Amino acid sequence: MEKSIKKEQSFDPHLRDCIMVGIAMTCRGEFSFIIAAFAVEEELFDNETYASIVFAVLLSSITSPYVLLRVINYYNNLSSKQLEEKIINLDMETRQIPLYINVQSEFDENT
Repeated sequence: MEKSIKKEQSFDPHLRDCIMVGIAMTCRGEFSFIIAAFAVEEELFDNETYASIVFAVLLSSITSPYVLLRVINYYNNLSSKQLEEKIINLDMETRQIPLYINVQSEFDENT
C-alpha cells in the first residue's frame, strides 16, 4: 500500500487514526481481569503472575485515557496550526476566508 500524504498535510491521517485506536483499546482491561481470574482458578499460573497481570491491567486502564487525551490534543494543535496557515495565506492572496459547514441529520421513523 502506497502512502499518500498530501503536500499541505503536516501529518499522516491514517497513522493518527491507528495510534488513537491503539491507545483507546489499551484501556479496555475488564476482560483481562476475567481471564486472569479464570487462569488462577484453573491453576494455569501462580498468584505472583496473577498479581503482575492485575497490576499491568490497572496501570494501562488508568494511564491510557490520559495518554489518549494528550495524543488527541497534539493532533488537534497540528490541525489548528495547519488551518491557521492556510487562512493566513488565503487572506493575504485573495482576502477570502474559507467556510466549512458540518451538517448532521437524524432520521426518526415515527414521523
